[in-house]
Amino acid sequence: MESINGIKKRIGVISMIDKISQAMELVSIAKIKSIKSKFEDSKKFTYNTFQIMSELINSASNVNNKYLKKINDSKKKLYVLISSSMGLCGSYNITICKFLLNLLDSNDDIIVIGQGGFNYLRSCGYRKQIISFYRFDLNDNFSMIESAIGKKIISDYFEGLYDNIFIVYTSYINALKFSPKIFSFLPIDKTFFTSINKINPNTDLNSLNQVISYEPNKEKIFINFLLFFFSSFLHSCCIESTLCEFSARQSAMKNANDNVKKIKNELMVKYNQIRQEKITQEINEIISGRDIS
Repeated sequence: MESINGIKKRIGVISMIDKISQAMELVSIAKIKSIKSKFEDSKKFTYNTFQIMSELINSASNVNNKYLKKINDSKKKLYVLISSSMGLCGSYNITICKFLLNLLDSNDDIIVIGQGGFNYLRSCGYRKQIISFYRFDLNDNFSMIESAIGKKIISDYFEGLYDNIFIVYTSYINALKFSPKIFSFLPIDKTFFTSINKINPNTDLNSLNQVISYEPNKEKIFINFLLFFFSSFLHSCCIESTLCEFSARQSAMKNANDNVKKIKNELMVKYNQIRQEKITQEINEIISGRDIS
């Protein structure tokens, strides 16, 4: 039988874990509030960039042949995976990585953003397919990295290294629900951008097109805007994935708190039981000693 001192030590350790998990849950709740505000702002900004891209695609005649159709026959894809750089967030990283692995072929390449995704893919034997790895933190200036990633993948695409480029991230639905999502960056899906204008019926881009002039021309503006569009959309995806990450962490810490309390209650019952048995035994020994005398 376990000693009473051993159980006391276990209760002390469990109590410490309880305090840590409670603190992390409170931090996650506070983080979610601030990140959600950033997410709402980035969502509005991204929607505007989508509208501009949609207008350029629909009006620039020479864009169709170069950007809306596959120009390469490499049969090789590039995936930009957004994961977490911190742990203790439940199955967040595993879910997004498994989603990617279901799409991945043996000759495809991966750019990983986040330490968690990198560690998981490396442990599964996909280290050779990871061509670049970046850490992401909302407190850091990530814009330089976003621009560098954009320049590389756009250049690689037009050099014929890949025939498709995708962004894989986690889409936020609500505080308890989020799911993996994939966005096709190149070649551009015209049908998707055509549907953008239908989302907001108050926006009439055709009427705007009548008063906007493009210098030197729409195609060159589109080419220059493509990098900005990718960088802003990637940043928005990182913010959204971070919001999902902290929501997953809050849920994981809440589950940890519940489990810790359950284990602590079981140990307290066991501790009181052994303590009671020990007291009863001592009383019996005292009574027995008195009877002998």
